[in-house]
Amino acid sequence: MQRRQQDGVQQHHDHADCCLVNMGELELPQLLPEIAMNFNAAFDDLARYVPAMQPTFQLGFNAPRPVPGVKHPDQLNWLNQNALFEYDWALYSAANANQPLSRTRPGTKLIGDSGGYQIAKGVWKADWSNEHCPDVAKYRQQVWDFFDADCDYGVGLDVPVFTLDQPKIRQAIGIQDENEALDASLRNFQWFIDNPPNCEMLMVLQGHDWPSCLNWYQAIKPYFRPPFTGFAFGSGTKISSYNTLMMLQQLHDDGHIRKKGPQLFHFLGRSNLAFTVFLTQVKRHLRTWNPEIEVTYDTSNAFRNAGFGGVYTGCNINPDEGWSMTTRNVSDLSFKGLSTRVSKVWPDTAVAYLLKRLTIGQLVPNNGKLDGYGYSIIMHHNTWMLLSAILEANNEYDNGARWNNHNELRHRLDQLLDLTFYDPDDDFDWYMTMNEAQLDWLCG
Repeated sequence: MQRRQQDGVQQHHDHADCCLVNMGELELPQLLPEIAMNFNAAFDDLARYVPAMQPTFQLGFNAPRPVPGVKHPDQLNWLNQNALFEYDWALYSAANANQPLSRTRPGTKLIGDSGGYQIAKGVWKADWSNEHCPDVAKYRQQVWDFFDADCDYGVGLDVPVFTLDQPKIRQAIGIQDENEALDASLRNFQWFIDNPPNCEMLMVLQGHDWPSCLNWYQAIKPYFRPPFTGFAFGSGTKISSYNTLMMLQQLHDDGHIRKKGPQLFHFLGRSNLAFTVFLTQVKRHLRTWNPEIEVTYDTSNAFRNAGFGGVYTGCNINPDEGWSMTTRNVSDLSFKGLSTRVSKVWPDTAVAYLLKRLTIGQLVPNNGKLDGYGYSIIMHHNTWMLLSAILEANNEYDNGARWNNHNELRHRLDQLLDLTFYDPDDDFDWYMTMNEAQLDWLCG
């Protein structure tokens, strides 16, 4: 498939191991050069994180300044040729299609978000209950144009349910309840079936509790046909690991998980570290069914945190306290001297390969305040740190070093995943019910 700004040739890379180095208050992978420059092979056996890029990331490229290690601002974008590190995946929203995303390196994959989030927030105002509303037609065409020109996968244009409790949102989008949201989503899905873009599409799964998730799924099942080839898990189907496994069992039992050939399962807007480990186990079990299945998930956290001056400095991995990224703020650098290296102010934390080279003045040149290029540098840094932390979290789970007291739960998770795909009898539902709270605790 030819996509604009790339030739669509998938590149393959050798696996490389990572080793741990103690970095004070936390541990992160001290990545070997092959991984530090290229994360693709490291994620082959893991669920793949898909950074949800924001337009402000590239806007900062318009006013670059000399920074050690960066010859051209386009190197900060891992989808470009000669990037400082390579990673093949990103997500970008159709809402930002007027600010095109640069993607010059062959083999990259772009998931197009349909703009459902803009509907949920009342930004895409339209009477979505009216098939003939001109604004509905306008937004559909905007999404189609973006998918057709730029994307390898497109998320179906749904009307999300998670903000329907807000009267202002209901008024802005013309939708009053979940049934109306479902009906509007089905009309959108049918429109894309009738007008398929030049990319594969993902059918969106929604709901809040399991009965509503199942009701949504039963309604969208007849629409699962080309261009829809995979699924995007949203709302209750991604928030609850119990609902995730129940939905996967439904998809399996109904024949919607392919036995051969590529298929994508994407989880919208979630990347907490424990959940990424859970999705890795899901991917590994799915691949015993079909080795070409891919499982991905996205968030914009690395970008949004940077927007508030947040700098990822590592991760905290403790099964009793929860797993999380550790964050400092650029305000910590104020009044430290512009010639002082960032790594001297934060000596007890892991500072990524690029940031550790910079002085405070090179990062925050305007009297300790970030400019557009500084924000772009931190967004790049945060993405590298999050990818590294995800590798570390999965490595810790696989090694079991911090899970000695939770082997029983690990065993139960493996049993649940086995039952999902190989035991369709009623014992599965009983086992899931008995372990729902423990499962959601284990998976964050």
